[in-house]
Formats: sequence, structure tokens, C-alpha cells
Amino acid sequence: MSRFILIDNIKYKGYNLYYKKPIDVSIHTATEFNDKYIYIYKDPYTRTTAKILGKFIMMSKRSTNCYWYDYDYDVYEFTNGYIPVSDKDNICCHGVPDSDENMSMVEDMDYVGFPVYYKTI
Repeated sequence: MSRFILIDNIKYKGYNLYYKKPIDVSIHTATEFNDKYIYIYKDPYTRTTAKILGKFIMMSKRSTNCYWYDYDYDVYEFTNGYIPVSDKDNICCHGVPDSDENMSMVEDMDYVGFPVYYKTI
């Protein structure tokens, strides 16, 4: 299983180039946050209930909105909710592979050790 990552400074015959990087589709602790993974939150106390967070949207700030103890904290925002950055160790994920449809391999070329492709229309 793999995903395609854009190479932003090289073109081939006017097409954008992508390199094909393998992606881990098994459930593992999240180390990177992007839209290529589905994220799951495992409650550290019960460990039996898991909340599906969905895809990563962005990192932002939230406020406690408490009159006597108001402060801002960083959160990871997902399609189905948000989790404080301090709970990062309890976030797991599994990869969603990209489709190879309309991707053509560039012969005899690699980028950081991975094969290079371009998208045909």
C-alpha cells in the first residue's frame, strides 16, 4: 500500500511529479498528522472504547471559556472532533492508500529512493 507525495520543484513534460511512498495500513501510534490517515482515539483509562476521529484537518487553539481559569490550549482538529495535543500519545492511526489510477511511472527516475510518477488526465 502506498501514497503519492507531490514533488513541488520538478515537472515532467508539463506534468506535476509525485513520488510513491509506502504507507502503513496497520493500526499504530500516530507520529505524523495529515489527510492520508484515519485517526482513532483510545481512552487511556478504559482502553476498551475507541473513538474514530476521521481525517486530520489542522492544528488550532481552543479556549476553556471558564470565568475563573481561562486559558488557551493547542488541539488537533479532525473531521469528527478534536483532541488536545497533550493527549497525542493516545491517538492511533491507519493509512489510507492512494489509487494508482491515472498515474504513469517515469522510467529510470527516482526521488529520495522512491519511484516517480506523473498524473495523466
